[in-house]
Amino acid sequence: MALMVSLTFLSSCGNFGGDIVGGECRDDIDCDPGSTCKRGDDYPYGMCVRACDRHEDCPMNTACVDRSGGICLPTCMDRYDCREGYVCDDQRNRSGGGRSYVCMGD
Repeated sequence: MALMVSLTFLSSCGNFGGDIVGGECRDDIDCDPGSTCKRGDDYPYGMCVRACDRHEDCPMNTACVDRSGGICLPTCMDRYDCREGYVCDDQRNRSGGGRSYVCMGD
């Protein structure tokens, strides 16, 4: 039972190990098909992202935010949910209004 709770907790901490959204990358080839590698100050060590118009376009534990024309980023509750070099920051949602907390470069 403790293992299931741990796995549930880990899966809710963002998909920062995944190649679809959140994984570290140097180039698009490091990400799953349909995802691209974003680099720069907002994406230390690179981050695999996926284009989106709404949250439903994104994998679980990610949100569609209004950056780069709409991209899925890992959701978070605090900086410990994000990879090293990232903080949990609120960003405007691509559609539907409101904001989501996602992992962004600090």
